[in-house]
Amino acid sequence: MSYAEFNLELSRLGFIGPQVFRPRLVGSQQGQIAVIPLKALLTTRDTSRAPWGAYNRANFTFDLTNYATAEHGVEEPIDDRELKMYLDLLDAENVHSSRAIDGILRAFEVAAATALYDLSTWTGAALQTDLSVEWDKPNTAGPIANIEAARQKVITGCGMIPNCLVLNRRQFHHLKNTDEIVDRVKYAGKVDPANITPSAVAAALDLDRIVVAGGYQNVANEAATPDIDPIWSDQYSMLCRAAVTDDPAEPCIGRTLLWSQENAGLGNAQELAVITEEYREEARRGAVIRARCDYTIKLLHKECGHLLGNVLTL
Repeated sequence: MSYAEFNLELSRLGFIGPQVFRPRLVGSQQGQIAVIPLKALLTTRDTSRAPWGAYNRANFTFDLTNYATAEHGVEEPIDDRELKMYLDLLDAENVHSSRAIDGILRAFEVAAATALYDLSTWTGAALQTDLSVEWDKPNTAGPIANIEAARQKVITGCGMIPNCLVLNRRQFHHLKNTDEIVDRVKYAGKVDPANITPSAVAAALDLDRIVVAGGYQNVANEAATPDIDPIWSDQYSMLCRAAVTDDPAEPCIGRTLLWSQENAGLGNAQELAVITEEYREEARRGAVIRARCDYTIKLLHKECGHLLGNVLTL
């Protein structure tokens, strides 16, 4: 599947996992990657030089962290007879391909949300804060102070300025309609307060971007009545430093590691590639469409994020 098709599918479904955990290729299925300690990046060095003296040299240290990718795949069988029976009603091959690809995308999105909103990782006041007033109380909510307090926690913890806020569509709807955000956008005079965009809210909060998740999942089993919930929780939101380059030395909250031998490739932005293939099953007189990807989501610097709780009234 081409990158263009894959990214369009991600956008259509409102999936944002690769934007938070930017993909990076690795040459082995398991091994170690270098992680630069945050303290090494923030050390002030002696740069003075006396006449005839030598320049001070810096030793760039790094830590090693283990990883192991895992294969993820979904198959969709197509019966030759059914294919002919419903030929006039639907494009069965396209339907089955889309279902297989959706299986990969949805599983990855759930894994990304689970990793980012893990309360066993973000513990203590330095890493997690519950809001005193939820953002669905527009007259009294204080998102500007909330984000600024969280920003200072990230800066104190890692020395990096957070560049994005991750939240779902319902949270964004309430955030953009709080009195504080409407006032900032209105007095800036650049955006119609009736049509506030994520970029306008990002500017109001002094952030590079706001990542709005739109994916949903059925949390009930297939035999039960559907129970549709957002993949990205209504309760939590994350202010973080997400990777913006492919440089492995860039400090960030985490990355998606893709095994280069088992993936179709990697684009130059927040892209994830998936392999789709088809094979015959003559014993059953049909074909099978398979979608697969080999990856792991790796948290690198938890200090690069601050988890906000109690974002909306549940």
